[in-house]
Amino acid sequence: MRAAVPVGPVLDGVLDLAHRAGRNALLIGSHGIGKSQAVAAWAERRSLARTEIDLSQLESVGDLIGSPFVRDGRTHLAPPIHLPSPTDRREGIIHLEETLRAQPWMHAAMYSFLSGGALGPTYRVPRGWTVVATANPVEPGGRYDGRALDPAARDRFVVVDVVASLEHWLQWARDGDVHRAVVSFVETSGERVLTDPAATPRGWEHVSKLTHAFEELEPHERSDDALVAALTGCVGNRWARS
Repeated sequence: MRAAVPVGPVLDGVLDLAHRAGRNALLIGSHGIGKSQAVAAWAERRSLARTEIDLSQLESVGDLIGSPFVRDGRTHLAPPIHLPSPTDRREGIIHLEETLRAQPWMHAAMYSFLSGGALGPTYRVPRGWTVVATANPVEPGGRYDGRALDPAARDRFVVVDVVASLEHWLQWARDGDVHRAVVSFVETSGERVLTDPAATPRGWEHVSKLTHAFEELEPHERSDDALVAALTGCVGNRWARS
């Protein structure tokens, strides 16, 4: 078993090591805990270029490796715009979203990409770039649709089980525009409000936005019942009525 890594400094450290070693990383964790946000923030802090590919949205191999064109009587591939130019001299990451929701043939197409940075016959990922993939856990009878990677594909990643961090979320919320009442409630309630399947960190961000919107209404426009109903849609009935 792998140890769970909370969003925050420890996860940043794992990503630092993987990137420095030229290894790809796969972050697996429940929805709404901030995996993708953590990757983007880490890349920005490290001044790494970042390009993002949502694998669940790709419909053909060509969407990943590029479209064919003919030049001098030979067929070539034009790499898609979401891949870094082979001549890019920056360091960076290719962020693969929804990795386990990709079509089965997409996983096969990624083998050489993950091993040696090759896509198709000519494209090579530039030096200094690695892959960071994010996904929800896929297990038989589990909560998420998708297709688990086979052992050969998983072996091409540093696999990290990611969990929410109350301390990190509170710091992020205080630094941002999260409503003070939401911050206070989450802090008082503890980890349980971030680990409940109905109430993720993303859900509490939605609660904050709804609360701000409610307070911007004129008094005669406000409906407490409407607010509770909206909050229930974000964090469930238990927490919405707390």
